[in-house]
Amino acid sequence: MNLFTPLIGLGLLLNLDLTDVTNTFSEATVELLKNTAMVWGIILTVLFGLFLALMNKEYRKCFYSVESACQNTRRVFLEGDDVMRRTIFGTTRAYWSSFDDKVENWVRNSWERWEEMKPEWFTDVWRGSVPEELNPSTGVRGGAMAKKKTIWQVAPDPEGEAEGLVGLVGGGLMSMSSGGK
Repeated sequence: MNLFTPLIGLGLLLNLDLTDVTNTFSEATVELLKNTAMVWGIILTVLFGLFLALMNKEYRKCFYSVESACQNTRRVFLEGDDVMRRTIFGTTRAYWSSFDDKVENWVRNSWERWEEMKPEWFTDVWRGSVPEELNPSTGVRGGAMAKKKTIWQVAPDPEGEAEGLVGLVGGGLMSMSSGGK
């Protein structure tokens, strides 16, 4: 879509009512600007068409897709090998939270093999990008699902001034007050 935004803008420019501009500039200048915009629009369209026509067909899909970022992350992880899967930690966790159990199993089941084989991407930087609860070398156990569990209950304020929510969030106590009465 971003590739077509300038063309849409040029189309709108060509159809605008430019009476205010014609008061400032001569009609010949306004007509020249409109024609220049139209020529550039045609040139951009032709060049982009040539670009798509001359590239390898399998790469054209890189320029358009109806697949969301979440769907793409899921597809790359589920269909890819370790080299492709490792990129998941470069995306936001929201993209892979729906299948984080699969990510956790993949990391836990593959970590020892990676330590033995030492693939070129298995660097300190990459190991540092693995969330702590998924990283076997950190010693944190419980997995991704343990971090998500939150238990909330309504609890009265000891001074009786406010009622609040008290919850256990990933092992730590958190409270949210609703304010004074």
